[in-house]
Order: sequence, then C-alpha cells, then structure tokens
Amino acid sequence: MALVFDDIVQSVQLDTSYISAMDFTNNGSLLAVSYHPREGGNCTRVYRTADASLVGEYGSGSGLGVVFSGQGEHLYYLIRLEEGDCELCIVVPGKSMPSRIATYGNREMLHALRRNFDGRFIAILGNAVEIWDMAAQEVIRFKEALNTSVLVHAWFNRDGSHLYIYGLHDSEVTGLDVNNDVIFGSWPALTSTGKQVIVSFSEEYLVTVAGAPRGVFIYHLPSNIRYQPQVYNQDFFAQPFLFSHDSSLLITLEVALRGEYLATDEVVTGPELPVGIPSAVASAWQAPIVAYAIKDSIYWVRLINQ
Repeated sequence: MALVFDDIVQSVQLDTSYISAMDFTNNGSLLAVSYHPREGGNCTRVYRTADASLVGEYGSGSGLGVVFSGQGEHLYYLIRLEEGDCELCIVVPGKSMPSRIATYGNREMLHALRRNFDGRFIAILGNAVEIWDMAAQEVIRFKEALNTSVLVHAWFNRDGSHLYIYGLHDSEVTGLDVNNDVIFGSWPALTSTGKQVIVSFSEEYLVTVAGAPRGVFIYHLPSNIRYQPQVYNQDFFAQPFLFSHDSSLLITLEVALRGEYLATDEVVTGPELPVGIPSAVASAWQAPIVAYAIKDSIYWVRLINQ
C-alpha cells in the first residue's frame, strides 16, 4: 500500500490580501488560518475540514502565525495590531474568548509560529527564535540571529527536544537541543537567507529551501548525508514543501501536486490547483491531508492508500 493524492479538492475563499499561515490539528479535523483582512476585522479563522464550515474567527489586525495544541484543545495565534505592536494570544476554538499571553513592541520582523506534536513547545520566529513552554506559559530559550537583518525559519521534531533553525548562523541550519540549550548539529545551506526549513515527522529527512540564489538541499539525518536526486539541485525552485503524515512523501506544487518517495525516488502526482505560488501550506501530523493557500483561497486535499 502506498499513498497517492485523492482527486477531490475542497476549498474556501477569504476576503484577504494575503494568507500568512495555516495549521491542522494532529488528526486533521480542524484547519486554522492566519491572514491579512482587506478591510479590517478578524484575522484568524478555524474551519472543519470535513465540510469547510467555520468554527470561529478571532483577532484584529494582521495575522502572522497560528498553531494548535495537538488535537485543538487550544489555538495560539500571533497578530500585528494596527499601531504596530504584536500579540500572542490563546483561545479554545469555538468555546471561549481569546486572551493575551504576551505583547511585543513594534517588531517588524516577527513572521511565524511553529510547534511540536502536542503543542507544548512553540517557537516565535522573527530575526530571532523565542521558545515557549506552553505548559508553564513561559519563555525557556531565546536565540538571536548573528545577522539580525535575516528572517529566521525553524521546525520542531515530534517531542520538541530538537529545533532545526535556518538563519541563526550564516548559510546553515543549526540543530538546537532545547532541553539542554546546546547545539547538536549543523547542515550547510545554499545561502544565509532562507525561505523554509522542514523536518519529516519521523525526523529522518531535513529540507532547506534557499532564498537567492534558489535551491534546495535535502539531508538524510540518521546518516547525515545529503540526498541528491537530479530534480533537486541549486537550480530547482519550488517552495514551500510539505511531508506527508507518515514521512514517506515529500510534497510540493508544480501546477499539479507532486510527491516523491525519497526512499525510492518514485514520483506520484495529484490534482492541479490554481496557478500561483503558495503563501502558506500545512500538513497534519497524524492524518493524510495537506492544504495550500494561493492568493485569497485555501485548498485541501486528502491522501489515500492505493
């Protein structure tokens, strides 16, 4: 049995100029969206993926990032207010009013949130990484990039003990041991300015997507060897990437969805989506479902065993 893309595409359209981030609950039943509304109003929404119905909408300003805790017990979102300050907020989707966890000054470079599997650990990304332990609702680590003009990108492993950071040091991905506050590894990247870093949910593969010049580096982490198929090289550009929930497929969008089994180099293709570079993507930790945000719309596609 192998994963392939379903032909059915579900979608929703938002009154937005830009969709900045998305996150599924681990079981894929809910999808959270962070966006910039065209004419003010709420900037964070939660949808049921079964029927695209709206669970709730929150925040006022511009959405920067959004993550669930595990199965959606809580939703954390990062917004920029009209006056320029940023807020990190928490809400129980569909059941409570949001409350503010932290307020930041006018930090123009704040741009994303990342979480581990159960949402206990959250990283706030800008030109630095601020790591929160949400069980205690306190900051446990803060790492500033050597070049503070660079946006930092990062990805947690499953239990939150490792954070892979692109942009902390020049032209490399840095592995941070979150518990012990030590660097446990580094992997060369094409440039100091990155677009994305992701790690498979099994922590077997690391993918770095460079900014300019374009290019993709893929590492097999257990062997610490760079994976070099012909299609992924310094001239290849297709971002952002996703891993399937079982870590078997590396997925990107080239008009049609494209998935590659890195272990065998086998390629599978899926339905075509509207033309455009995705501004945000999401993949559920435990469910065969992926989502792409293109312009003002979100499209999600399930994967099936065949």
